[in-house]
Amino acid sequence: MRVAVVNLVPTPYREPLYRSLSRTAGLSLRVFYIQSRDSLRGWTGFTSSYESIKLTCLTPEFLYPVPLVGVLNRGLTPHLRRFSPHCLLIYGYSYLSQMQAMRWAIRNRVPYLLWADSNSHRLGARGALGSFKQACLRYFCRHAAGVLSIGSLNEKFWSHYGVEPGRQFRSPLAVDNEYFATESEKWRREKAAQRRALGLPDGPLLLYAGRFAPEKNLALLLRALTDCGRQGGPALSLVLVGDGPEKPRLNRLIRELGLSNVFQFGFQPQSELPRFYGLADALVLPSLDEPWGLVVNEAMASQLPVLISRSTGCLPDLLEEGGNGFSFDEKDAGSVAACLLRFARLGEDERLRMGLQSARRIAEWSYPQALAGIHRALEAAVAAPSLSVPSAS
Repeated sequence: MRVAVVNLVPTPYREPLYRSLSRTAGLSLRVFYIQSRDSLRGWTGFTSSYESIKLTCLTPEFLYPVPLVGVLNRGLTPHLRRFSPHCLLIYGYSYLSQMQAMRWAIRNRVPYLLWADSNSHRLGARGALGSFKQACLRYFCRHAAGVLSIGSLNEKFWSHYGVEPGRQFRSPLAVDNEYFATESEKWRREKAAQRRALGLPDGPLLLYAGRFAPEKNLALLLRALTDCGRQGGPALSLVLVGDGPEKPRLNRLIRELGLSNVFQFGFQPQSELPRFYGLADALVLPSLDEPWGLVVNEAMASQLPVLISRSTGCLPDLLEEGGNGFSFDEKDAGSVAACLLRFARLGEDERLRMGLQSARRIAEWSYPQALAGIHRALEAAVAAPSLSVPSAS
């Protein structure tokens, strides 16, 4: 079976899946990457161990967030024609290049599977462009052999666009659980000494890891942290790991609020993140808009409780309220502060119990389960009637 994947850029989260998929007996994989770079995350430097082609992207990077025109490529269709896949796996749906791949599949009666992180929080059309985008998605969902769903809210998203349960195949959005568990434990064994080495205080320590962007809602988190101090709760500190366009504004706010309990360590590659998971007591994710939140997977695999906004896409699947963490209203600083204080007042034994519950829960969200979902979807897609099987050119 020849399988073509259309994706944006290589990422540390998809690479293990594609490597495993490429080693499947009787399957030939070719991945087409349609973005030229991802400067903010630094995700373009990977050397893949499977067959991949990086297509020339005709649009500059600052246009990537724009629907339809954000990613335009030359030569995608000829590449697909030469490879002549039995099935396409297309990650994303809003760029013209992705739509071009779907149209090619429909014209040539080749089954295709859709894959995206979108959740049911993102259903409202905005303006004429939004209405057009939704109409296109309904059309392409109707012709798809199926979709790979990453979780509960993602399934509701696909259902909204007409994909019935029989065409949805659960492929959990996962990270390398074993890697984060093993590496974070090395740092946890020396937690007190490593904190002192980094100038971090004793007491409850929260971690945020990710981009410094408006939708991440870090300004509200800083104000909530200030409210915690005013309410006389236990001393609570925050580590910020990341970078982005909001950094100057956040630095000004930290100075204005007089926050001496906030520590920044800049952008860190994925290989360095277990160190911070091992030294922290919980992850906090205050996002206004978070399609999934893979840092939650990483933190849970690292035996951390998680404090997350109710707009975080993974919440219904990964958070057990009071069991392995707490949620809060991301638009209400008082709600965030109450959640932080609730956690800060827990005893160390209770925090450890919640961390162990995180590790148990995330075990169900792993690469083997994700790969099994992809295999089920591919088998169903190529077995569907009335689709021609192309011949390799």
